[in-house]
Amino acid sequence: MEMKDKFPILHDPPLTIGDSRPSHLPWCIFIGHERQVDKNHGQTLERLAERGGLHPTEMACILEDKKFDKNMTLDEALKIIVIHQFKELNKREERA
Repeated sequence: MEMKDKFPILHDPPLTIGDSRPSHLPWCIFIGHERQVDKNHGQTLERLAERGGLHPTEMACILEDKKFDKNMTLDEALKIIVIHQFKELNKREERA
C-alpha cells in the first residue's frame, strides 16, 4: 500500500491492538464521507493527513456521518472503524 493510500491514525502513545500497532487506515474507507470531514474539521482529508491524521474517535464520527462526540470511548470508536473496514472489504469483493 502506497503512502497516498494510507490515512494516518493520530494517537499518543501509538495505538496498540493486540500485538499490532496500526499507524494508518486505508484511505478508501473515507470515500463518501468527505462532507462530514469538512463539517467536523473544516479541512480536507488531504490536509488532515498532512497534519498527522485523526484520532480514532474523530475517524469513527466521520465514518458514521455524525458530528464529533467527545464522550465516545476509544473502544467504541475502534468497533465502528472495524465495521466500516469490513463494509469496504465487502464492497471490494462484490466488484471483483
